Amino acid sequence: MNLFISFLILLLLLSSSLLTRDTETIPLKKGNVSISEIILPESTPTTQEELDNLNFPYPLECCDLDFKNLGKGKYLGPDGGKVSLWKKGNWQWERLDGFLAWEGGEMVTLKNQTHRILSWRKDYSYQWIKRSEIHFPDSSSLSRWWNQKWGKWMYLSEKNGKQVFLIKEGDYLPQQKKIGKYSVHFKKEYEKFIDIFFDSLVYGKLVSLLKNDFQSETSYSIPVLFFETLEEFDGFLQEKNPPHEGGRGNRAFIVVCCKTSYDQVLNRASDTELAERTEQFNVMLHEMTHSILAHGCLTKSNLTGKKSLYPGMAFNEGIAEWAVATVNPGYRSYLFKQNYKKMNTKQFPPDYASMDEQPARKKFGYHPMFWFWFYIEEKYGREKINQYHSEVCSSAPMGDSHLKLKKKEREKFEKDSAERIAKSIFGKDREVLFKEMKSYYKTNQKKYESVYKDWEDENLKRFKKE
Repeated sequence: MNLFISFLILLLLLSSSLLTRDTETIPLKKGNVSISEIILPESTPTTQEELDNLNFPYPLECCDLDFKNLGKGKYLGPDGGKVSLWKKGNWQWERLDGFLAWEGGEMVTLKNQTHRILSWRKDYSYQWIKRSEIHFPDSSSLSRWWNQKWGKWMYLSEKNGKQVFLIKEGDYLPQQKKIGKYSVHFKKEYEKFIDIFFDSLVYGKLVSLLKNDFQSETSYSIPVLFFETLEEFDGFLQEKNPPHEGGRGNRAFIVVCCKTSYDQVLNRASDTELAERTEQFNVMLHEMTHSILAHGCLTKSNLTGKKSLYPGMAFNEGIAEWAVATVNPGYRSYLFKQNYKKMNTKQFPPDYASMDEQPARKKFGYHPMFWFWFYIEEKYGREKINQYHSEVCSSAPMGDSHLKLKKKEREKFEKDSAERIAKSIFGKDREVLFKEMKSYYKTNQKKYESVYKDWEDENLKRFKKE
């Protein structure tokens, strides 16, 4: 009898404990943050004006619950909604405004019938501080991250394959100018530099080359940012190893730096017409090529998703250098000289794989990557390079299936896919092609040394007024 009474008391105590938990309210980690109703548009903003009207919800601020040392059980949220805690870092909150909030691992997520908002606890890179994303009903998305250097939020909108970096004019880039499909941001003193570049013969040649031979052109408006100093440039990029003077180019934006390059051009630009003919703008052309080819990927057959395959450093950087050297023969001569100088030293990559890895950027430079694709053009024809680009563009798993791959899995998939495509087009793998390239250039060294001057003379023809 005593045992039965003890059991009833224990049962009553347990029930009382569960009842208490059902009515216990879990506070927000940031208790001063209100949880007012969230109203979102049906599609991502694609202009700064639309972005200004968006109330961007940040799950780590509006909806992150503080369980302290509480254990598994049922609770109430700050709004009175039901909360379930299964274990530390794994909980769900049925908010009264219709959103479901939950944590699973390193992410806190909000979701209702139409929208999904993701936020990461961990800053995976300098570019992804306080990273979060909104996914809209039409499959468009908006990414946001905090620029620690500038103290500003950065936004990247993506819709129907278009990536648009949304930027306000600020003290760092106060001027804006529309040139074709580019929204150019710069400081007033460099407006002449901007005009000279976009009016230059080499820019026109590059656009024609990529459009006619690669069916690639800028398909929608993107910003082009001209930074004056490395501090501004690095502040925008937020990369682990601060860059030197140069640029970046992709689907969403083109950035270039710095003042020293712009001033060199402007100092030689007393005769604007002559400057338009003679300036080579190698860095600008290189970054433009990255961006234009990325846009060209969107038009390739079978490409129906929003994520295209990044074809590896040796192609991406090599083909950008190849494009610059094609419209600037004098630059081609420079690249050949650098390669012949390094070919029999440790400064030249021993195989294709070592040329296709990130360290190759600093260890070997872009010269061998250019040489590889120049050899492909000489041996197989320019149309084969275009075919390789087209097939690599269309080979990636699309949408979420690509995003779900872990970094190493994604890199392996992309490497295997690009290798398979190369073999189908050239009948041999890229390592064999690399060995053939080295042998070809060794055999033909005297031939190419004899045409250096011809290339340079061809380039210098532009220097003369008609």
